[in-house]
Amino acid sequence: MKRQVPILALLALCYGCNGDDVPSNPQTHDPVPTAPGVPDGAPTAATIGPGGGSLASSDGLFTVEIPAGALGADTEIGVQPITNTAWGALGTSYRLTPNGLTFVMPVSLVFTIPEWILSASASAFLDVAVQDDAGYWYTLKNPSFDSGYGTLTASTTHFSNYSAIAGVQIAPVEATVETGKAIALQVSVCTFENTTVDQDILAALVASCDEDLAPLGTFKNWSVNGVKGGDLGVGVVRENGGPIHVTYTAPPVVPNQNPVAVSVETLFQGRQALLVSNITVTGGDSWVGTSVMNLADGTTITSNITWTYSNTNGTLVNYVPSGLITYDKPAEGDCPITSITPNQHPIASGDGFLSIDGPSGYYNSAGATIWTTTMCHQCSYDEIPVCGETYIGGQWMFVSGTPTVSEDGRTLSGSIDLGGGSTFTYTFTKQP
Repeated sequence: MKRQVPILALLALCYGCNGDDVPSNPQTHDPVPTAPGVPDGAPTAATIGPGGGSLASSDGLFTVEIPAGALGADTEIGVQPITNTAWGALGTSYRLTPNGLTFVMPVSLVFTIPEWILSASASAFLDVAVQDDAGYWYTLKNPSFDSGYGTLTASTTHFSNYSAIAGVQIAPVEATVETGKAIALQVSVCTFENTTVDQDILAALVASCDEDLAPLGTFKNWSVNGVKGGDLGVGVVRENGGPIHVTYTAPPVVPNQNPVAVSVETLFQGRQALLVSNITVTGGDSWVGTSVMNLADGTTITSNITWTYSNTNGTLVNYVPSGLITYDKPAEGDCPITSITPNQHPIASGDGFLSIDGPSGYYNSAGATIWTTTMCHQCSYDEIPVCGETYIGGQWMFVSGTPTVSEDGRTLSGSIDLGGGSTFTYTFTKQP
């Protein structure tokens, strides 16, 4: 491609134009050239004449279609897959040979866009870019995307290096985050300056993909699973220094719909689409903490409990317990207790349950452990302690409703007045 100087000159003049899509500081948005790609796959070749024809790449993801009358004589056409160095690159780039070959009428460049590649952006923001001899990239005019075939098509009248690109992207496209923890997301923009230079190039000059170009677009209504701002059940998303920088904080429990879709409504250069990042909230989480039953007679039942994720049933996330319960009874009265053996007992998974309704934040939990122990007491008239078997333990968890939840969603706590001088308190923290 030989038009580098006039293209850049025209762009420099257009920086002074009025309009919402024109950068106020062109120096901030100077385009950055890249090195040409290197061969990355087997080349293909065919001789095509005035009658037209087509040639596919060896990976089957690209085809150049040459209509009848585009060539005046038989010409050997080549397609070489190369590494993609374009800004906003999607998949493989292709070098069409002979380089600089021109056609009487436009030829079609057809890229097949696999779903996993398309996930980086949206079809509305896909373009086909061409690289000039100085390494700068420009987008072709009027690309079209066929959702049925998953193909992106554009036209050109000369051969060079070509790539499919996404001019607006969200990152990360996919990620994993633990319950209660946060992850940063952002939108990057790779193209700007709507203009026309010649009949096939260009809709825009491609700059480095960064946040500097974001003011040229509109980004609003960040949502989680379609809920603006999100909620306790699916996690929340909040702007962090501007509309293209946000923080997603996962809910305190694994959501029923997982992964969650964090999305933003995007309008850029007249194109509108929803950009989506799929965030998986990891399961297998647990809560660790303590519950204490203080009875009016001074007896305390202290339980160190770990709630381990069991399953999700509809909107309910269920946990099973493990841990250790300790029973302490004060030595008082005419016949004080001298020993309780054992005064501790393991908490089994069947001893209780914890269920959390993600959308409402409603918690329901209960637990009790009873065991046989030898309890000894000694009255003033006893020469030695009198011992006997008895059952001790009791209820170590009963919560129904909405406890106090910390701002980060990682700590649950509560205190219940049982009446008659008895109380029950608990605190549990999300792990890790």
